[in-house]
Amino acid sequence: MGAPYRQWFSGVSERLVRWGQSASRALHVEETAAARSRRQTSAEKERCKEDAALMASIAAARREWQQAYRCFQNATDPDLIDVAILNLGAAERRYMYLLKLARLRGLAVEVDLSRLQTQV
Repeated sequence: MGAPYRQWFSGVSERLVRWGQSASRALHVEETAAARSRRQTSAEKERCKEDAALMASIAAARREWQQAYRCFQNATDPDLIDVAILNLGAAERRYMYLLKLARLRGLAVEVDLSRLQTQV
């Protein structure tokens, strides 16, 4: 990604020198472009870290949903069944919310809801 910027700005430098501007001004333009490129790179790195954290949260939410489903299946006391239903609903909504966030960020997440019940 940096090569096209350098090529474009090297053309700008040549034009500035041709137009009678000093070479130091042309160098300043190139340095500014390099700084801008570094900022974009750090922003991209930050986004990659955020995406990785989101994917880890999705995996954890899926495990939480599976655990809530297992607790619901094993509950026998009426009070525990109520708690298990609430926990199952909350875990499902959290998982679906995180999937929605991933979709909005343009991430591809493989979702196989049929495996949720067969894996537990």
